Formats: sequence, C-alpha cells, structure tokens
Amino acid sequence: MEERGKLSRRSFLQFSAAVAAGALVVACQPAKPPAAQATPTTAEKKVEVATTAPKPAGVTTEIVLWWGSGADLAKKLEDSTNTDAKWAKWLIDAFEARNAGVKVKCEDHGWDEPLRTGLLTAIAGGNVPEVTIGEAFVHEFATLGAFAPVDVDKDAFPWGCIAGSYMDGKIYGVPAFTSSFALEINKKVVADSGLDPTKIPASWDELLNNSKKIYDAGAQGKNWFGFTVYGPTPTRTYGAVLRAMPWINRTGGLLGDDAGTKAAFNDDRAVQAYELLRALFKFCDPGVSLSEHEEKVGGALWDNKSAYQMSAVWDCYSAKRLKADTLYAGAPICPSGCNRSNVVLGNLTFSPLAKAKNVALGAKWCEFLAEDESEWQIAKIRGSVLPTTKKILQDPTLPKQLGYQGLETEMTAHIEILLNEDLRPVPPFAKNPSKIWSLWSDVFGKILLGTDPIKPILDKMQSDVEALLKG
Repeated sequence: MEERGKLSRRSFLQFSAAVAAGALVVACQPAKPPAAQATPTTAEKKVEVATTAPKPAGVTTEIVLWWGSGADLAKKLEDSTNTDAKWAKWLIDAFEARNAGVKVKCEDHGWDEPLRTGLLTAIAGGNVPEVTIGEAFVHEFATLGAFAPVDVDKDAFPWGCIAGSYMDGKIYGVPAFTSSFALEINKKVVADSGLDPTKIPASWDELLNNSKKIYDAGAQGKNWFGFTVYGPTPTRTYGAVLRAMPWINRTGGLLGDDAGTKAAFNDDRAVQAYELLRALFKFCDPGVSLSEHEEKVGGALWDNKSAYQMSAVWDCYSAKRLKADTLYAGAPICPSGCNRSNVVLGNLTFSPLAKAKNVALGAKWCEFLAEDESEWQIAKIRGSVLPTTKKILQDPTLPKQLGYQGLETEMTAHIEILLNEDLRPVPPFAKNPSKIWSLWSDVFGKILLGTDPIKPILDKMQSDVEALLKG
C-alpha cells in the first residue's frame, strides 16, 4: 500500500500512459469497456432528413429506439425495485396509447464510446433507428447532418440542459432527465475532526483549510481524509472532468463554447481552479482518487473515510443506503468573486435520426418527453435524477414526490442549484472529442501530482486541442 497521501511516480506513469491510449466520449453513467473503433469515413458525411411515405390505415408502424432502459422490459420488471424500467414502461405505454398503430421497439446499444461507434456504423450502413440516446455528442452528429431537429422551446429548460442539443437556432435532442453537482459533506467526519458539520465552507480558502484540518485529524490513527478529488483514469476520464468543471466554471474560464467549436483550456482565470484541486489532492487518499472503480472513489465519503466531495443527485441515494450522515450545498465560489457556475451531468438526451424510416415519429417521441406529464414521471416513478423543464423544477411539490421519498432536503438543494446556478454542459466538441478529453485527462493527472507552474501546461494543452479541433 502506498504511503498515506502519496503516490509513486511509477504508479502515476502507469495510469497516465493508459489514459493517453484510451478514448473518451462523454458519458455520465459508469463506463463500459470501449468497443472497437469504427471507421467513420462514410458515416461522417452530410446526410439529409429522409421523408416517410404515409402508411395504410390499420398497419402497425414500428419505431426503433436505441435506449437500453426500454429493452427487455418484461425481464427487468420482474424486479419490483427497478424504477428505471417502470419509468420506461410508462413512457412507452403512454406514447403508444396516443399514437394508434405505433409500436415502440427498444434496443440496448450501450453507452459512451460503444454507442457512438454503433451509430457511426449504422449511419454508414444506412440502417439507423428512429431515435438514439446520448449526451455530449449531439453536436457532433448534428454537424454531420445525422440528427433531425425537434420542435421544443429552448427557453423551457435551464440553459445547461439544452445547450448541448442547440445548434444554429435548432434543437437536435431533448433531455429527459438531468443532475447538477453539489458539495457533499460527511457530517460525522467533520464533527469528529473538531469542526462544525453544519457550517458550509464559504470560500475556497475555508474549504482548503478545513480539508487540511480533517486530514491532519485523520492521520492520528483515524484513517480519514479531507477531500475526495476524482483523479483521471482510463475508465473514469469523464468522471474526473465533470467534477473539476464546477470549480473551473466558477472562475469564468470555461473549457470551451457551448457550440463545441472553440476551446479555452488555457484561460488565465481557470488556473486558480487547478491550483485549488492540486492543493486539495494533498489531503485526499490517492489510492482512492485514482481508483478505476468509481464506487470506491465516491464511496470513501459514505464509508466515513472522507469529509468532502462533489456529488450528483443519485449520490444522495447511495449515501442514504449506506446510512451516511451527509449534507448537500452549493460549492463556494472562487476567491475573486466569480459567479455560481456549474455543470450538468446525467443529462440523458434523446435525438431523432434524419435518415430513419419514420423521422416524424422519432421527433414526436423526443417532443413527448418534454411534456409536463412525461416530466413528472421522473419524480413520481423513477427518482435518482431530476426533470429538465423549468416549470416542473419550480413546482414546490417536486421534492415531495414518491421517487424522492426520504430525500426531500437533498433534492431541494440540487433543484436550487439547477435553477439558480449558471449551468453549462461539457463542451460538445464536434471533432475528436475522445482525443481531446483523453488529452485533458493526461494533463490533469500531471497537474495533480506535479509541482510545475500550471499555466504553461495549459498553454501546451490548448495548442494540442486546437490542432485536434481542426481535424
């Protein structure tokens, strides 16, 4: 076992080399092993929306959704606790009931890189579904002409939820549910370290000082740490960038524009965020921070081994299940008085395919997800995540719904963040997103473990990213 709070240079080089070789397409669920990369030469050509001939009366029309939650429902529903399957069944039944003669067929094509690769292959072969799920690659496929626009009001959503789907005045995907990041505090670890567990750190300095005090207290044979920094690994590159972005975004030094055409990895303002994370890393357990297993990283706080971390909505359920005494709040803003900026994650987005057999029905499914009744089912049936429209998020009864039972206070904290912070998606780079985030991951690891000035490191990364954006 590594010495407490230390990681050997050799160990770092091993994981750093692996990261550099890995690929990333943004995802916000535990990653699956990446599939072989398809050659996108044919797929990455502009395509146009296909037209669909009208069907004779009484003929069943099947639409295909690449959506794992809706696949194999009969088997999944044998588990009475599977609220995701129950939610999927409600959506499918409701859509079919209002669209006579339409049958929804769901297929599981994975998530992350396997899903993206499968889409490229399907486009190249001319056999695409009506709808696919996804997240931060919407701009990439819309740029190719592979996605069709949908008719929803962008102003109905917090900007961060819809920004990843908005391009050139049109919307190419509807987010069905979402989450924000909040500062999660283990009240027991904080209190046992001699600090007030109900006092939310009001500044970066206070958070850093608290983390050091807690780390020092844990060194007295108590074996706990101050802050869990999600370090980058080959399978958790996206998890690392997501949890770094609330700090980076709060400085105003966004990593890129919402259109995914420009990068700003070396913004001077962002340096202070990397400096904070480098400092916090000294008070974490590097063996946890750099673990390949995300449940181990987040679980350290719920196991009373860490005091602070950035957590999503679904993390509240893990804390409750493990009987951890936790508190959630907005993270402090940067020392220079920057804004309350944050990042959306778990922003599950449905997009219609432009070359599908039934394009109009694909778009209709996506638009159906944004309706009030559909949105309410996230809270009434599914839980774990939040609706995406302002109208539902602003309803005072939302945290009291069945899906959030026993977590009303936690849900209220996350809802407040979604409604009142400047939410942004991960920049949806239309070219070479996997290579760009793998590069960021490698650089972030070097920043955490190194002592070299950060700005020159970011300048070099910016130059490399600009080359990747040019293709």
